[in-house]
Amino acid sequence: MERSTGITAVIIPLMYVSLVILMAANSLKEDRTAAEERRSILRGLPRFCNQLYLMMNAGLILSDAFDTISAGCGTGRNAGAFERDLAELREATDGHRISTAQVINEYAVKHDVKEMIRIAAILTENEKRGSDVVESLERESRYLWEERKTVARECGKAIDTRLSYPLGLLLIVLIVITMAPALMNI
Repeated sequence: MERSTGITAVIIPLMYVSLVILMAANSLKEDRTAAEERRSILRGLPRFCNQLYLMMNAGLILSDAFDTISAGCGTGRNAGAFERDLAELREATDGHRISTAQVINEYAVKHDVKEMIRIAAILTENEKRGSDVVESLERESRYLWEERKTVARECGKAIDTRLSYPLGLLLIVLIVITMAPALMNI
């Protein structure tokens, strides 16, 4: 009796700890996936906004411009998750009588990216009130490109910082190698 109680006293806490670790690992994995999706959207959004601005400035309506952009997005080698999502949105709504601005708004809310929500708001406002979408898209496109350049600069600085540690380690090894013969002669 005592032996089975002792084993149970060990097994139950171990099972509890393992379940907690599995739940924490799953949560971290979901957070990484969400962060990667957000980065992909932020990487592809300036290009999408710029293309949308150019096509709408040329006279295309929103649905035709979206179809043209999304038709070319998901096919390339360098297509990211955002581009593939655009192609999937196009395929899912093809033939349905749903507003393109509403589709983009639902996608933006689903992924909770404020920049995408701003673009969706611009497009929805244009659809409802007939506001000048071209100027707003041009302004948003410029802003998104500046943000992307800022993020790229910050990533470049972070890489410099990460590379300084291996460089310091190599410098220490070089000093030890050059000083070793002198120390051995003493």
